[in-house]
Amino acid sequence: MSFMEEAWQRQLAREEFDAAVCRYAPKLAGRNPDIADIYRRLCDVEERLVPSGDYVVGSARVNDELLVLHGLSRVLLTAEHATIQQRRGRLSVVEKEADIGTGALAEVTAQDTNATAIIAIGRQTGDPNWDPGHPLKNAMAEVIKLSQNRAHLSLHMLNRGRASAPTQKQGYSILLGIGNKPSEATLALKDSMVEIGSDLELKISVNQPHINFDEDHKLILNDDGTPKTITFAGAGLNTTRSFSEKLADALGKGDNFAAIQVEINEVLLKLQNDEVAFPAQTDRELGTYLGYLFVKRAAQAVGKL
Repeated sequence: MSFMEEAWQRQLAREEFDAAVCRYAPKLAGRNPDIADIYRRLCDVEERLVPSGDYVVGSARVNDELLVLHGLSRVLLTAEHATIQQRRGRLSVVEKEADIGTGALAEVTAQDTNATAIIAIGRQTGDPNWDPGHPLKNAMAEVIKLSQNRAHLSLHMLNRGRASAPTQKQGYSILLGIGNKPSEATLALKDSMVEIGSDLELKISVNQPHINFDEDHKLILNDDGTPKTITFAGAGLNTTRSFSEKLADALGKGDNFAAIQVEINEVLLKLQNDEVAFPAQTDRELGTYLGYLFVKRAAQAVGKL
C-alpha cells in the first residue's frame, strides 16, 4: 500500500472511530435519561428550521432571512452556516455546504441558557464569513452594542476525522479558533472551554493546524512533500469572530469581550439520518448530547468572566 493509500485508510478509520462516540464518553453513555430527550429536541428544532432537509431554502420566506432569538445573558451564539451559503469571488459564485445541526444547537442552547442566537435559516445569497456587509453581521452589531453582551460563540461544523498527522487515531471533537491576538476575556473563556471539553472526554485543541485531503482522497502536500495543514482560527478579515472582536474593541469593551469560533465534530451535531453511519442509535444520541452539553457549559462559563 502506498503512503497516499495508507493515509486515506487511516482517515477512514478515524471517521469510524469518531462516529463510535461511546468510546470516548464512557461517563455519560447509557447513564443519563436527558440524552434521548435532548436528541429529540434537537431533531424537532432542526426540522422546523430546515423543513424536509432543504438546506437551500430552509424555513426562509425572503432572501437572507435570519432567526434572531433574544436572551438576557451575556452570550451571543451564531449559526451563520446553518443553511447553504453562496461565496462570491471575482469571477464565480461557489455554493458552500451547510454546517448541518448548528442551527438547532444554537436555538436549543439559547433557550436553555437565556442567550441570544442568530441563525441563517435559508435563501442565503452570500456568506457571513466572507462578505463584509452581510445582514447577519448587521444583526450581530445590534446585539454586541448592548452593554450586557460580553461574548460571541460562532458555531460551525467540523468534518469528522480531522487530525494533525496521518497517523492520528482520533479526529478532533472540538477545535477552538481564537484569532491571532485574543483578548484577556477570550483567553479566559478558552481555558474554561478546554477544561469543559476535557471533563467531557472530548479531544479538543486551540488554533490547531490539521491535514486535509483533496477530492481524489489524496493527502494534500507542501512542495517539500510534508503534509500541508490548515487552521480554523477564525482570524480571517471578514469572519464573524473577527467582526465581533473588532466591534467590541471599538465599543470600548476590549479585553472584557470574548470571541471564539467553535468547530464541532459533525458526530456531535444533529445530522440528517444518512450523513454519518453510527454504530448504534445510542452513539448518535450521545453525540448530539455531548455537542449540546459542551456549548451549554461554555455559554454558562461566560458568567464567570
